[in-house]
Amino acid sequence: MSDLADSFYNAWIQVMTLPEHRLYCTWHLDRAWRNNLCKITTKEKQVLVYKQLRIILQETDVPTFSIMLKEFQYQLENDPDLHPFLHYFKSYYANKSEFWAYCYRMHTGLNTNMHIERMHRTLKYLYLNGKTVKRLDKAILAIMKFVRDKLFDSLIVLHKGKICNKIKELRIRHKISLDLNMALIIPSENGWSIASSRKYEVYTVEENEINCKCEIFCTECSSCIHRYRCSCIDSAIKWNMCKHIHLLCRYRGLHSENQENLQVLESNSGNQLSPTDISKNKVEECILTEISKKEENSTATFNDKKESIKVKFLELLESASSIQQLEVFEKAIAPIAPTLSALTVSNFSSPASTHINVPHNKKIQMQRRLFSTKKKTKITRTKIQKPSSEETDLLSLNLVSKQ
Repeated sequence: MSDLADSFYNAWIQVMTLPEHRLYCTWHLDRAWRNNLCKITTKEKQVLVYKQLRIILQETDVPTFSIMLKEFQYQLENDPDLHPFLHYFKSYYANKSEFWAYCYRMHTGLNTNMHIERMHRTLKYLYLNGKTVKRLDKAILAIMKFVRDKLFDSLIVLHKGKICNKIKELRIRHKISLDLNMALIIPSENGWSIASSRKYEVYTVEENEINCKCEIFCTECSSCIHRYRCSCIDSAIKWNMCKHIHLLCRYRGLHSENQENLQVLESNSGNQLSPTDISKNKVEECILTEISKKEENSTATFNDKKESIKVKFLELLESASSIQQLEVFEKAIAPIAPTLSALTVSNFSSPASTHINVPHNKKIQMQRRLFSTKKKTKITRTKIQKPSSEETDLLSLNLVSKQ
């Protein structure tokens, strides 16, 4: 996944193998569409075209997506005011629908590349001081420092118990699922069919054959994010443990099989550590070993260097065959002893501390404040925003029924 430019993709295929999927970042795609809506002169038509684009983008069924795309282009062709935008859409997106449509990225676990953009910005401005780096060794050193700091951060998170965004979203969806009715669940051949509480849609939840011990875990449902997958956008595109999965977990928790599993877990718990505690201990142990490698390597390098200098010096001393060569050795050795003693003294001597007498009641210097001088204009025009659920249903029927 990358932005709409081909630079990252071309660099990837030159070094790595061809990827299974090439995906556009949804955020960059939405921004490009918004920026090019100015090709349409009428504001009302801009709003309508943008909402149709969002509906086509979020369609998860491939045949329905093809019908909507054809009808959308047909409507643009029939309106002369929309021809500039039609030319732009055909040039960049019409023949590349597998790069940006939701129906071609189902269950890939990728929707935006904001995490990579954030990491790139951190490297550029915090570790490289916002300067252009042409040397490979400096770039590698910055990446190693970044990885080291991230290891320390993860160690702090393990002890402080910080909650990541995925777990926050997981808990929010679990609370929403408590208001849903279990009568919406119907067992099917591939899994379970769950009817939507708001729309006339039916979502399919399937169980993955994955036994993992990840940290993105719902304790009330006794399930992790990888155990089930749903056909809704929240699960298939945004890779969240959606409310339908939480509802299914509560539904299955009422059966006798899960009750027996809970009894076995309670009987085996005793004084033993839980799987999450064991995994936390393993992660902590791995991080500490990785961090301590640096000290071990520095000690090993010091001893190796000392031994190699000793061997070289003895070889040169043994190769001396005249008094003149020995005198050269004496001249070279003479300044070494005072230099080493000076280094030892400087290491033990503490630097002179500069003390400034400041009154105890002196006020601190006020930090400079920045005020925005840009005048904010009141927007009274029609806003370009994503369609609501009612508008989505109406526009979807309009695009499909006319085909």
